[in-house]
Amino acid sequence: MSVTQLTWPHSRLHDALPLLARHVGFSSAITPPTALSEDDHSAETIHHWLENTATWMGVEFLAVGTTYPELETMLAHAGPAIIEIPVREGRGFLLLISGNRRRLTLLGEDGKKHKVLLKEVRELLTNHLEAPLRPAMEKMVQELDIPEHRREKIFQSLLSEQLSSVHIGRSFWLLRLSPADDFWKQLRHAGFVRKAAVIFTSTIAFQLLILLSWAVIGKSIIYSNSFSGATEIWSLLLLTAIPLQVFSIYKKNQISLDFGAHLRNRLLDGILQLKSEEVRHQGSGHFLGYIMDIEILEGQSLTMVFASLISFIQILSAIIILMLGAGGLLHGMLLLGYFIFLLYISYKFYLGSGQQLAHYRKMSCDLAERMIGHRTRLSQDNPKYRHTEEDALLARYIPLSKRQMKFIAFMEGVGRRGWLLLSIIALLPELTSAQPDIGSLAISLGGTLLAATALNQFVISLRNILRASQAWKQLTPLYHSSTRRRYQKPPPFIPDAQIDHLAKSNSLIQGEKLEFSYYNRTILNRCSLKVERGQRLLLEGPSGGGKSTLAALLAGLRQPKNGTVSLFGLNWEQLGEKAWRQRVVITPQFHENHVITDTFAFNLLMGRPWPPSRQDLLEARTICQELDLGDLLEKMPAGMEQMVGESGWRLSHGERSRLYIARTLLQKADLIILDESFAALDPKTLKIALDCVLRRSKTLLLITHP
Repeated sequence: MSVTQLTWPHSRLHDALPLLARHVGFSSAITPPTALSEDDHSAETIHHWLENTATWMGVEFLAVGTTYPELETMLAHAGPAIIEIPVREGRGFLLLISGNRRRLTLLGEDGKKHKVLLKEVRELLTNHLEAPLRPAMEKMVQELDIPEHRREKIFQSLLSEQLSSVHIGRSFWLLRLSPADDFWKQLRHAGFVRKAAVIFTSTIAFQLLILLSWAVIGKSIIYSNSFSGATEIWSLLLLTAIPLQVFSIYKKNQISLDFGAHLRNRLLDGILQLKSEEVRHQGSGHFLGYIMDIEILEGQSLTMVFASLISFIQILSAIIILMLGAGGLLHGMLLLGYFIFLLYISYKFYLGSGQQLAHYRKMSCDLAERMIGHRTRLSQDNPKYRHTEEDALLARYIPLSKRQMKFIAFMEGVGRRGWLLLSIIALLPELTSAQPDIGSLAISLGGTLLAATALNQFVISLRNILRASQAWKQLTPLYHSSTRRRYQKPPPFIPDAQIDHLAKSNSLIQGEKLEFSYYNRTILNRCSLKVERGQRLLLEGPSGGGKSTLAALLAGLRQPKNGTVSLFGLNWEQLGEKAWRQRVVITPQFHENHVITDTFAFNLLMGRPWPPSRQDLLEARTICQELDLGDLLEKMPAGMEQMVGESGWRLSHGERSRLYIARTLLQKADLIILDESFAALDPKTLKIALDCVLRRSKTLLLITHP
């Protein structure tokens, strides 16, 4: 079956998506509540519908693009995904299940899997780019008299060179499990169970090979006259064990990296689900603490779990070996009892490490906060008392740290050496006997050494696991905040054309009898406001009068205690957070707006798809020039690509204010709210910026002091 026969029309995507999700094992066939009509074929409408449908299905559709040279790699590794391909009428889509460098597995309208050549799909996506260039290239190749069998390869090389910077729009929608989904389900789908089984199988096989090599070399020494070929067998066992160990270490590192990526994705999603009020009262030091805990958890959790489990397997092996040796059952039970004793010591370490980590985290977070305000402290803080609080924290931290260091020294010292001493004492009767059994003693000594190595590794790995568990306690709220999306009812899909129709017959935004309280203080009491399309409104009032609170309610940053806010006649639940904030954009007050340490272009175009198109960059530059930021762009060595922020080019107060205004204007919202955005501008610059805002905003609400 050809690729064109496997194409799904956009009007049947509501049937295609559940089918694709079921084939890849993401979910059952959940039919979306709404379907696209034949007329709903604009790119934005389809993108909006896919996002809404993904929420209903409990999955994610990630819209991505690629460059021409990377297209084949994208096709080979994108699955499961939806690929848009050019068709004569409407829009056509391929449902990609999986792929490799040669073939792709597509899902047809018959519900069956079909294999097609990757080359065929690539040609459909790139033919409109290649066609204008091929005649000139064919003529050049003919003039060079290149053999026929090499021409296609040369064509591809030339095309890759000519089209190396061409970006192939957002033609791919990657189907992925939602970060809010069950974490263990995500790990299972990523193959963690299979990978872990491979690791443990290879590890156990390695341990068996090492034990066999010990047995062979020991038998050859004790019974040298009756055991021939021992050296050859021993060498063969070791040569087999070495690549097995390398393979096991490689797989452990690989699965640890994958686990860390999944964990970070889940925690990042949890951070993005936090409400503005939850973030508002947490300083930068607090978030630095989150980063430190994530590093501890990611760097130590899975690697140390593997190490401790492997050590546990070695300890069990050592118990069995000791039971077969000179000490018999009692020797094996001695190792088991010593192992339980070390677990108890580790538990005591765990109890003490919580207090130490809490003090360490507080000192680190406070240090970060004070570094941000370092210049203020130098100029305002009394030098005599500047470090009083830090000294008090340090005085409490040092004794806790010393106690933990003693625990660590005791655990690491006693773990191996204590066992060696006990084991030798247990073997004294056999060692001092008149006729010792050399073979049994050799087995016991081998088991003793194996147990000593395993106990030492177990103590180290368990200590790091317990430290990671303390970090997990701090990150648990972030982990669980990601699940909020599971219990949020997604809004119904409303096409943009329908919203535009509602906008013509309704007020743009309307608040009725709004009430809002903050710390038991009433900020708004039955406040009502109506904004019509095209209006330019000025909202004045004293500090603390509720201007910013009203703006936050209109923009959807906060929800009223009582009362309703409607946009085009639709409330928050009907329209949804994403659609609301696309149509109502606010520039918060200066202290709540930030310049991210990145390029100037990134800071301008945060509200648009990234990476930006050439048209996006051109429009951003035009608005900057209208806001009198043209001289700034000329001064910066890299122009729009100049790094700005705390670790880049420092912007003045007025330049930051105009950057925030430009960022808002570039989102092309139906309603723009500027909250004291002109306060830092001189009269001349203010007039220039205000003219730009009035010219480019559809509807404007300007908040300022009287």
